[in-house]
Amino acid sequence: MGWRGASCRLTIAGLAALLGFLAMLAGAAEGEGHSAPAASIEVRVWQDVLDGRRTYISARPAGGSWRTLGTVRLLLDDGLSPSGHYRYGDIELDVPSRDRPAPVTVDVRVEQDVRDDRRIYIRARVSGQSWDTLGMIRLPLDDGLTPSGRFRYGNIRLDVPLPGQRVVSLAGLAGVNGYRDGVGAQARFGWRAEASIGMTVDHDGSVIVADFRNHAIRRVLPDGTVTTIAGGRPGGTVDGPAETARFDGPSDVAVDGEGSIYVADCWGHRIRKISPDGFVSTIAGGDRPESGPLIRRDGRGTQARFLSPCSIALGPDGHLYIAEQTRIRRLSPSGWVSTFAGQAGQGYRDGPRADAQFARIQDIDVDAEGNLYVVDTNDYVPGEEDTYHTVRKISATGWVSTLFRTSSPRSGGLLATPQGIAVTDDGKVYVSNTGLNQISRVAGRHRLVPVAGTGIAGYLDGPRDVALLHLPGALDIAPSGALVVVDQGDSMVRLVIPPADGSFGAVEQAPGGEASRVDAVLVGPFAGQGAFGRYPYLGIDGFRDGPPGHARFHLPHGIAWDADGGIIVADTANHAIRRISPDGNVRTVVGGNGEGYHDGPRDRAQFSWPRDVAVDAGGVIYVADTGNGLIRRIAPDGTVTTVGDRERVFNWPSELLVDSDGTLLFSEWNRGTILRLSLEGELSTVVNAGNVFMDAFALDDEGTLYYATSKRAATTVWRVDAGGAVSTVLAGRPSIYGGVLSDYLPGLAVAPDGVLYAADWLFGHVVRISPDGEVTILVGRDSFSDSPHFQPAAILITPEGDLLVADSGMSVIWKITLPNEGGE
Repeated sequence: MGWRGASCRLTIAGLAALLGFLAMLAGAAEGEGHSAPAASIEVRVWQDVLDGRRTYISARPAGGSWRTLGTVRLLLDDGLSPSGHYRYGDIELDVPSRDRPAPVTVDVRVEQDVRDDRRIYIRARVSGQSWDTLGMIRLPLDDGLTPSGRFRYGNIRLDVPLPGQRVVSLAGLAGVNGYRDGVGAQARFGWRAEASIGMTVDHDGSVIVADFRNHAIRRVLPDGTVTTIAGGRPGGTVDGPAETARFDGPSDVAVDGEGSIYVADCWGHRIRKISPDGFVSTIAGGDRPESGPLIRRDGRGTQARFLSPCSIALGPDGHLYIAEQTRIRRLSPSGWVSTFAGQAGQGYRDGPRADAQFARIQDIDVDAEGNLYVVDTNDYVPGEEDTYHTVRKISATGWVSTLFRTSSPRSGGLLATPQGIAVTDDGKVYVSNTGLNQISRVAGRHRLVPVAGTGIAGYLDGPRDVALLHLPGALDIAPSGALVVVDQGDSMVRLVIPPADGSFGAVEQAPGGEASRVDAVLVGPFAGQGAFGRYPYLGIDGFRDGPPGHARFHLPHGIAWDADGGIIVADTANHAIRRISPDGNVRTVVGGNGEGYHDGPRDRAQFSWPRDVAVDAGGVIYVADTGNGLIRRIAPDGTVTTVGDRERVFNWPSELLVDSDGTLLFSEWNRGTILRLSLEGELSTVVNAGNVFMDAFALDDEGTLYYATSKRAATTVWRVDAGGAVSTVLAGRPSIYGGVLSDYLPGLAVAPDGVLYAADWLFGHVVRISPDGEVTILVGRDSFSDSPHFQPAAILITPEGDLLVADSGMSVIWKITLPNEGGE
């Protein structure tokens, strides 16, 4: 903190946290609406009453003390005005701003009339901008005198407009959800984790929001004032006046030229209409059948049936387009519902709209010419194994074409589950790049131009290239040309303000989650009769003992070493425990007698979908008998008993191991817990991760516990050291937003150097996770000609450092040989 520089520079940033000195921005302050963004400073100019040329200047935080930052002499010797009538001195002020990573630099100029030194003027500008921003303001030095009477002074507050092209907040408070009307940050919206909150811009510039969680339709005025139009908690499908009407998960809205609002009542499976006088009616769709499957049916108005109509768009001819998962329906002005495009099944096909196929339609929009635009997340692109994110167009003549297509970010793609689309009058197509926290413009079949957001999830208003967004969703265009976006991760409505010419320049593309790959990895069958070497690598399920290429498994899941170097296998679908000897021969240890529950000799014992095994030093095998909710014990002679109380049923016991002390650890997948069973039979909780799935865990020789949890499509890998300290190894991005890992890692193994190996069942990957969380793919489905049947479920590390992987999809135990450090 202090004054510095020849022309003086006052740094306020260091005291910002202490004094709350913040720049005022559009909608940033609670209770304020959307106004021009500005940086606010308070300045005091002092003048010696005996020598008018002696001037000083102070600056302060709003409401603070003038003594906080001190006072500095301001020499009026930086120049003269062109007329020669005014001498001036300049000073730079670093003003902290919560919407920028660095303070805003504001230049202040004090001017003095050379003919009358008591006539003082002041100017201010954002550094590099014009001095004419605020003009020349007279500052009478009549606010008071110092106690000594030696100095007179005048105070002024300067609100310096900040440059345009910014992201600003219109309504809602970052990270706080709820249900409350109000102005700007006083308002609260619900939060929807699984899909975007719907939104459209009315002709008067107000924003209409389908507040899904609150079952309400809300309006946000241009000044940030939020009101409820109709609906509210509790949800329902009640028609009538706005005060009594109820919606059931409204997910999108559209508005016509008369001011009527159309609502996609997603959970209510119907289309509703709010007339200008506030009356709510059902215009299409209706209740689901009391029994039997949900149905779709074309027909007139309320005779038609929808299945979760979650996105709508109104065409220029009055037709309302309604998106379901794989189809687009159309409601005519006369009230008739027909299927406009797509089919019942998922797929990917362009062409005539009646023959076209979609997979997971996220959002739709219509341009002024009647062309329909569709954001479709698609797993069915011919010849591709990855998920693709597409922008497709249905022309007014009925032809479906792909405007843009990209793989997921984990494969180097540019989009991650886009959940909003908006088209301008001149045909520019913008999409919310939801998973990468940006807004982008489609510029070609494989080209995307990001226009706002850095890619880092968070909340920060400011210039487009530094602003932070958090899962941007629904998108529309305001009459001013601004992009309006529902920032659903923070439950806010925000604006992206364009420059004067209305065009958005590019910001830097957010990096995706693409993982590196290891070359020269060898994969071969270790046991089981897999169809290795020929597509589609289906494997051969069965139940047969014998040599490696003769034996058969059925959905093998868990594997563990025994004391003699053999491998014990939980052969899940055969309800059996098998052993692979060091020479590769397979025999049945116990089970294979059908699904059930029976303790006793090996030839009579029964299991129900056993998922994992562990072996203690005495050769006792423990089994996670998942279907029965029990832990079972197999003695060396093959006798099976139940561990603990038979009446104590665990919640999906799925992973287990024996530690160095002979204590048994096992997980309850559905409860997110790891439990410990001591040698004395006492049960205790080691980890209670809360409302998550406990996918896998592993223990190293030092007693450090590693475990993987999943929630809302994201996987997190944790570390608990021997002292109980918990740390995060990897906090993965949700898989639906392009994360490298899926949300199911059933296999985890730790090497002596702390490197983790994980089986990603959903993505079909075997990955390496470094101690600092870097993910590297070792084997993927491309090793099996992109067969979807490679589903790794468990991993063992061999003494040589290779991997053995139980593949429940192809019913094979694979051996993965890794290259040495020299790449050989």
